[in-house]
Amino acid sequence: MLAGGDELLIRVATRGSRLAVIQASEVEDRLRRLGYSTRRVVVESHGDLDRTTPLYKMSVRGIFEKEVDRAVLDGEADIAVHSLKDVPYELPDGLILGAVPKRGAPFDAVTPHPLYLIPPGSRVGTGSIRRMFTLKALRPDLEVEGVRGNIDTRLAKLGRGEFDALITAEVALRRLGVGGWFRLNPSFFVPSPGQGALGVTCRADPPQELAKALRRIDHTRSRVEVEVEREIASKLEGGCTSPLGVYARHLSAGILEVKLSLVKSSGQLLRVSVRGSPQRVVAASTKAFELRGGRLEVGYWRSQTTH
Repeated sequence: MLAGGDELLIRVATRGSRLAVIQASEVEDRLRRLGYSTRRVVVESHGDLDRTTPLYKMSVRGIFEKEVDRAVLDGEADIAVHSLKDVPYELPDGLILGAVPKRGAPFDAVTPHPLYLIPPGSRVGTGSIRRMFTLKALRPDLEVEGVRGNIDTRLAKLGRGEFDALITAEVALRRLGVGGWFRLNPSFFVPSPGQGALGVTCRADPPQELAKALRRIDHTRSRVEVEVEREIASKLEGGCTSPLGVYARHLSAGILEVKLSLVKSSGQLLRVSVRGSPQRVVAASTKAFELRGGRLEVGYWRSQTTH
């Protein structure tokens, strides 16, 4: 963090993809509206360079975030902006989640046709093991294929006819200004923990002025929701290697509804829904999930995708 006269300059690290830059710009705009100056630091990540290995088979968790966070730890940037669903539940030593701005749409979406209008035998692409196996459970008549590359690359593949439809995060399509998409029912396509939210990481000992700036862009309700989701997923050891969905939303002040879903090894959907305070829903949803065999199923998927 650099000070020039009375003006505070905050250096913002991000990946270089179009979507990542748009996400970083959202955070920069919020900071500028509060009177801060920003400078962007673009970092190339290993996850962007390897565009063939399925994400759930990569050995490093937080594959897109590691190098970007390194810029913060090395003093090249003051904060890093991430898609929170990709951020490991345990941050690297020396880093904290400094801010969670107001969450965008957390849902999944399909383009260019509604799911019920996609004919049997159609090829549907997605880069998420959760979306892949949920779709297989709900529409076994479709050909579901994995697809790598950033969202622009995936949309280009769709445009070239490599797929008949694409399933991805609604918020990504919104941020890119893409039309012709349709939201998927979150009761079945339960989102990934943190989906739709941005996570701003910083050093664990930020300067006082930087900490103040991050507090001003933090959105309390969004932070509570995503922290509940991430805590539940962490307790269940469900990362990108298992088709686990966890979604929390406020019903009223201090009361959340939490939905969990997992595609079982049998191909059936396991679903749990709990309501209560943030503290209660973490314990209650985890217990209900475990009583229905959810933890064993998460272990099954982890063994399948890591060997």
